[in-house]
Amino acid sequence: QDHQKFSTSNNFSIVEKESVHLSIIIPAYNEEKRVQVMLLATFHYIQKRSCDPRFTYEIILVDDGSVDNTVQVVLQFAAQHPQLQLFVLQLPQNLGKGGAVQQGVFHASGKYILYVDADNASDINSVDVLENYLIQHHYDICIGSRHHLLKKNMRTGIRALLTKALHTVISTLLLDTISDTQCGLKIFTRQSALHCFGNQRLHGWIFDLELLYLATVLRYRIKETDILWADVKGTKVNILLTPLSIQDQGDGYSMGRCQRY
Repeated sequence: QDHQKFSTSNNFSIVEKESVHLSIIIPAYNEEKRVQVMLLATFHYIQKRSCDPRFTYEIILVDDGSVDNTVQVVLQFAAQHPQLQLFVLQLPQNLGKGGAVQQGVFHASGKYILYVDADNASDINSVDVLENYLIQHHYDICIGSRHHLLKKNMRTGIRALLTKALHTVISTLLLDTISDTQCGLKIFTRQSALHCFGNQRLHGWIFDLELLYLATVLRYRIKETDILWADVKGTKVNILLTPLSIQDQGDGYSMGRCQRY
């Protein structure tokens, strides 16, 4: 198995042919200290599912213009686990999390396309539950939720308070049917992924909100379900700036910058 090191630019092409069951996209920016833990968890998850000979997959690690040793760490991990279908998509410049995930989707060949954060906060084993809603219950998109942790007070005090405030702002401005738009574990059917990401405009961390808004406008069926999740130090998101960012995007949609497809 040769672990390929891709590079890409704005002149990308969408992979049209479906060739594997599941594409796992992991966006990473300066994650040299945390990405190996995430890859190891993913490796163990893949080992478990590989007991089924029908299961095929690909892991696409999207390096979002990192300036540390993220790529080297990933390639070293790939060399140590040659049986793993792990590929590196190296972006020439930092696009933001949304741009990185979008590029990963455009290079994915899965029937189902999943993206998960590189910090390993979302338990990769929760994918089974999310995927089941697509296969057995015919949803188009299933997203992980941490809302149950707020009720159980399992998140740290100030972060829980800020998260509640974030959810209130989101529900007020755009979406009132989803309790956790920002959880870093989401799975799409191939059609819904290409449709939503093909119309995505935002490249920053708030892109999840736009995707779910687009999915709602495009009338895709969305399921939200609880997942296993752990609070991980080192988040790159400034939650205090969130209301301003969301307000700006909310105004943009209300003024018609988002076309109703």
